[in-house]
Amino acid sequence: MNAEMNKEVAQEQKTIKPEGGTRPKKKRKISKRPNMHESVSYSAEEIAAVEGQPFWNWVNCGSIKSIADEGLVVSIAKGSERVDVYVPQEELIPGRDRNVGQELRIYVDDSLTSHTNAEHPIVGSESKAIDLDLLDQAAQAFKTHQTIPCYVIGEIKGGYCVALFAQNREQAELGFGLRAFLPLGRTGLRRDQGLNAHEHQFEVQISELDPARGNIVVSRRELLAQGRKQEAEKFFSTYKIGDQVKGLVTALMPYGAFVNLGGIDGFLHVSDISWDRKPRLKDLVPVGKEINAQIIGIDLENKKVKLSIKGLNTDPWQNIEKLFRPGTEVAGDIVAFADFGAFVKLQDGVEGLIHVGEITWNRIKHPSQHFKIGDHVKAAVLRVDKEARRISLSTKALELSPVERLSGLFPVGTVLKTKITSIHEFGLFVELDEKSQGLVPRSEISWQRSEEPLENTYKVGQEIEVAVLGYDSSRQRVSCSIKRLNDDPWINWRQKFRRGSHHKVKVLQASRKGVLCQLDTDLTAFCPSSQLANEDGDQRVNIKVGDEIEVVVTACEIQHQRISISQKAAAESETKQAYASYLSEQGQGRARTTLGDAFKKIDLHKGKK
Repeated sequence: MNAEMNKEVAQEQKTIKPEGGTRPKKKRKISKRPNMHESVSYSAEEIAAVEGQPFWNWVNCGSIKSIADEGLVVSIAKGSERVDVYVPQEELIPGRDRNVGQELRIYVDDSLTSHTNAEHPIVGSESKAIDLDLLDQAAQAFKTHQTIPCYVIGEIKGGYCVALFAQNREQAELGFGLRAFLPLGRTGLRRDQGLNAHEHQFEVQISELDPARGNIVVSRRELLAQGRKQEAEKFFSTYKIGDQVKGLVTALMPYGAFVNLGGIDGFLHVSDISWDRKPRLKDLVPVGKEINAQIIGIDLENKKVKLSIKGLNTDPWQNIEKLFRPGTEVAGDIVAFADFGAFVKLQDGVEGLIHVGEITWNRIKHPSQHFKIGDHVKAAVLRVDKEARRISLSTKALELSPVERLSGLFPVGTVLKTKITSIHEFGLFVELDEKSQGLVPRSEISWQRSEEPLENTYKVGQEIEVAVLGYDSSRQRVSCSIKRLNDDPWINWRQKFRRGSHHKVKVLQASRKGVLCQLDTDLTAFCPSSQLANEDGDQRVNIKVGDEIEVVVTACEIQHQRISISQKAAAESETKQAYASYLSEQGQGRARTTLGDAFKKIDLHKGKK
């Protein structure tokens, strides 16, 4: 109802005159008249049926009438007559046999009339006829997407120049075939993949054709993709998981290798190449190597295949404890270094480690100081860890230790003349031979204990005599001694300086702490200030260097090589002796003597100068 009312209102508005008194102009309808001169195209066959076969600028068929060195004459039918066409030698396809009466296709070109003469007014070309025929074939192949054979002439900027329809290098070099451009991005499945040195002849498809500009661009990529798709379908229908296949390694990555299986690329993960924990891909699967592998995974949706090489072999670690027992000798090649040791390949999938401390008895910082990559070595098996897949080896275990070697050369007690190699707080290192050193501990340098730095007495390179003291096989150490070259003086000193014995000694050093006295030629003893006999309790040391004092031995410690002395004890001993003498005299009834008289007889500073 509303729609009908709106329609009536719209019709009324069309009849109302607009303000201004003028009516809107009506649009003229353009009447379409039938076109009496529509263009009609005719094929070459239809034109030839009406007008006859064209002659000029056309490919005509004829037969060879005569042959000469500079060319040949071809007889061509023109209507009811036959016309002789001269073909010069440069317009013929070289390398072909010519016989009189032989059929030949010739292009009669009016532009070649400049080469005519009275004898041969009409000139033709066989090479142009062939090119036009090939161009027709190329156009037909372009429309129907057919493949065309080609031969690679050479590499140019951005791709390759090829000769279409050429069957070999000779035809291409003679100029046969249409010249076309094969871009680098269309030579293979990958855009950066060019032709190899052996690819010269193959099939292509025309992707661009412009005869007017002489531009022909061809492509090989689509054909390869189509063929690869067919091969992939055949592969997936033929093989299944567990089958063994052959392939060519095409690329290496840090995580594995890609293998061309023909119609599809398979992936070989680094963990599936070898039973080794860290296989070296460049050595096991180099690019270009043909390998056998086992299919362990197929993804039909994504067209992927997962391969494995180690699946073809049994795990060598299954019976590793039978092959490599601790204590046995094995042989292998050095394949890698680390800061902590050298890796030895014992067999495929089995490597052992020689720790840097097990390489040699001499100390080295890095295994490269003793081995080179590729060295064939023998080693002893120390430990085998099947779960961790580790074998610990040792090369030094097969060699004589320095202690075993030196003990045969220098038995205990041997006196050697040697040089000091280094000086330390704990002793001296001396050279035993070119490879080994011995240690002279500080306690074995002198019979007398001293805190004086060794550098004050000895120098590096100084020649000394030492006696071999002993060998420590567990720690691989050789102990030497200097003091054992002389008899032990403490045997005599123990008797001479026994506890309680009195001696008159000479003061060598004096300080607030006490005095150092010389007991014998190589023996000194220290008397502290608390053991000095001073007057009236004076704590100052009134004794000078060079004084002679009387002391008593208070202790003789042979194990510590130390003798303790006291001046005060010596004075007290004299006092006791005087008192005992007094009591003895009183007991015998002698004249009465006072204690003061007895003390007057004692010289407390006896021995002082």
